[in-house]
Amino acid sequence: MNIIDVVEQKYPSLSRQERKIALKVVQHPADVKKMNINTLSKKAEVSTATVTRFVKKMGYPDFSQFKLGLAEATSNITENVDNAPLPDQVTDFYNQMITGTWKRINQKTLNQVAMLIKNAPRVFIFGLGSSGYNAQELSQRLMRMGINAFAPSDSHTMYISSSIMQKDDLLIVLSVSGKSNEVNEAVAVAKQHQLKVVSITAFDDSPLAEMSDYQLSVQYSEFVDNTQFINSQLGVVYIIDILSTMLLQNETYKARYQQTVAAILNRKMK
Repeated sequence: MNIIDVVEQKYPSLSRQERKIALKVVQHPADVKKMNINTLSKKAEVSTATVTRFVKKMGYPDFSQFKLGLAEATSNITENVDNAPLPDQVTDFYNQMITGTWKRINQKTLNQVAMLIKNAPRVFIFGLGSSGYNAQELSQRLMRMGINAFAPSDSHTMYISSSIMQKDDLLIVLSVSGKSNEVNEAVAVAKQHQLKVVSITAFDDSPLAEMSDYQLSVQYSEFVDNTQFINSQLGVVYIIDILSTMLLQNETYKARYQQTVAAILNRKMK
């Protein structure tokens, strides 16, 4: 595991000030490796003492050794595209999000989750905000394959749904941070029914991940520097697309999906 991976993994446990440094490191590692400790502290708007504490939390005795580790990790990283045409900047953001998520993919876990979806009598999908939109999208896709899928649209309905779940049902939870209290409270209720919980989240040590039986990891958009972009859900969409494609390898699901497409087209033609 290189230093950038270590910083990303430890990010949730860092203080607010230390997170400022972490974001500079993961967003612009090629620039940070050229800085001295004073320059980095000014760029991150923290004290040099905070930089020193951050470096030690990453396992390095001092900033110089940290920079050596960063140089090794960034030997193949090219300069950023901040001055490139806007379409190129957006493309670079998309590529980094998808590549970052692809590196986190565990094929065995994907296979297990696909099998759980196939075998579950009912699939519940939780998500709020932007994750809620993706929960609705996944639910619609599963329904069109003939799978009983439900995506409650608010935390109150999630809580009610959790109380009536049965152990053979499946719960899929979308939350990039894994820290949504409203969602996690509903998940905790669902866990009382001994059903399997699948999370799609960015952090392995988040409260949601700790309650999950299976975790599908995605890239955290702030690690790519999403200040210019509004889409923080690309990693989640990518995982949903992969799962959908895997399920559609099943001829029954594929036939049902095509049947719904034909039904929608016929309705539009009337």
